[in-house]
Amino acid sequence: EPEPEPEPDAPPPEDEWADLPDNDGDGTPEQVEDFAPPLDENGTQGDGNGDGIPDREQTDVASIPVRVTDRISENPDATQVFISLIGGTDTNGGDAENPNTGPTPAGGVAIRAVSQSDAPPAQERAGITMPLGLIGFEAQVDLEEGAEDAGEVPFSLLIDGELPVNGFWKQTTEGDWVNLASDAYGGAASTVGTKTRLDFVITDNGPFDTNPDIGAITDPGAPGYRAEVDPDPDPELNFAEVAMHKLAGEVELSEPLLSIFARILNRQVTLDEEAGTVEYGAAFDNLLSVFTFVATDTGDRPDSPFEYGTRVAQAKEETQAAFFVDVNDALNFAETAMQRLAGEAELSEHLSSIFARILNRQVTLDEEAGTVEYGAAFDTLLSVFTFVATDTGDRPDSPFEYGARVEQAKEAAESYMQTDVQASVPDEAEGLALIGQPMPADLSTELLV
Repeated sequence: EPEPEPEPDAPPPEDEWADLPDNDGDGTPEQVEDFAPPLDENGTQGDGNGDGIPDREQTDVASIPVRVTDRISENPDATQVFISLIGGTDTNGGDAENPNTGPTPAGGVAIRAVSQSDAPPAQERAGITMPLGLIGFEAQVDLEEGAEDAGEVPFSLLIDGELPVNGFWKQTTEGDWVNLASDAYGGAASTVGTKTRLDFVITDNGPFDTNPDIGAITDPGAPGYRAEVDPDPDPELNFAEVAMHKLAGEVELSEPLLSIFARILNRQVTLDEEAGTVEYGAAFDNLLSVFTFVATDTGDRPDSPFEYGTRVAQAKEETQAAFFVDVNDALNFAETAMQRLAGEAELSEHLSSIFARILNRQVTLDEEAGTVEYGAAFDTLLSVFTFVATDTGDRPDSPFEYGARVEQAKEAAESYMQTDVQASVPDEAEGLALIGQPMPADLSTELLV
């Protein structure tokens, strides 16, 4: 008796799909959908959305392998992962009693096809990382009797949780990228099991439906990631962190605890940067002592948090003196480094100001020694922030194309900060020099008089 053939360990290649059965009509053969990874370790292979029904039997669920690349035309053999598209789901991000529940279709929406295509060029993505390029799909919606269209149709997309994704991004007719998997557009992004769940709504014949037929929806979009930038970084948070370091002295502090405690301690701080003054809440001294004590390794801390004594007042004075000088210097340094990296390209002043406040946390200046210490993320943040702040027509294809120019920009910024320009040039000239613009002839003449 002949031995049975071994079970395949990978889905059949796409060029064989046309000859394989697809009884549920979702464009993906049953033999392919059978390889869909389960929602979590307790699930069943072939049930990508975790509803207990094999995807091969559901017209409203399609699980399909795609390549981890933003340019599938150039990298057809990139690493393969599965995605699962579900039509007709709710958009609450999971069951209220069990938020780890996968999306379950309610019926009435049939998936007809799911496909992968190239993402637009990097300079046209508004800083969005698109690890899978564009994911397009076709769906047919059952119309209620007398309805003129299908109205708002909910979908869910499940993606491997290891991929950097926080939204389902679509480009408007004005060219702006928006996240349909967000509250603003009636969607949500969440984690279910080992996957990222993106819930979004497409309106039949609405702005994001490219199919004019009633009840038919065609939608290419990008599962992607864009960092949410804090438009107003909290200076008190920096102040609290500096104060704890000053009180700890040479002792190392736990970074996770430092971050947590600083967020509490900053509520006890009110800064007036123009006047250079600080108002402290009644509990500041005690909290500073206790938080620094707890964040210090047991072998390095004093016997009691209240043994810091007069060092608390000294730490506050040192922090106040350092904060209003060092932070401004670091901000100048960060802005200068960004402009030097951008070269002749103009930077958005608004974005430069925001990014410099984040980037300055990666800079420690020693003016006496004339040295600069950089945090581990400085180079990457400098590249990304400069890329985003540069007009789309002037930026490179990728923030990582700056290459050796990053080191050159840092060296130029260090050289700039070590000069006496800031001490000797009036404010207007300082601002012009900082953003790398030529100084007006009349102002240059006045400075030489």
